[in-house]
Amino acid sequence: MIYLTNSTDLLQIVLAGVVTTNELDWVATYHKHVAGVEPVKEDYTDAGNSNGTTDVTVVPGPVENTHIHTEVSELHVHNTDTVSATVTVKMDRNSTEYILHKATLAAGAHLQYVKGVGFSEIGA
Repeated sequence: MIYLTNSTDLLQIVLAGVVTTNELDWVATYHKHVAGVEPVKEDYTDAGNSNGTTDVTVVPGPVENTHIHTEVSELHVHNTDTVSATVTVKMDRNSTEYILHKATLAAGAHLQYVKGVGFSEIGA
């Protein structure tokens, strides 16, 4: 399971190099657990694209004094480029980075994280 417990925690993706044609697509689903009214949670789904070798935040940490933590349910990264791409999923905790998974995805391949299952790669 991936929990972001501090307001400075971020779940990010970054590519090892620039893309040839298309940035990679991503979709993240997560829950922010509300402080003081557990087990009430707010559900979110965000989507976007990679940005070459620049870190992209796919899940933000909890809002201080509002949420207890952020729980990541799913993360999907799809290689829409025409060549292989190396993607790193990491947690940035107050500017200290921790690599959670690194994969080289063929064109058309998919990386997924599912709570309770972990990371897996699905070929093109």
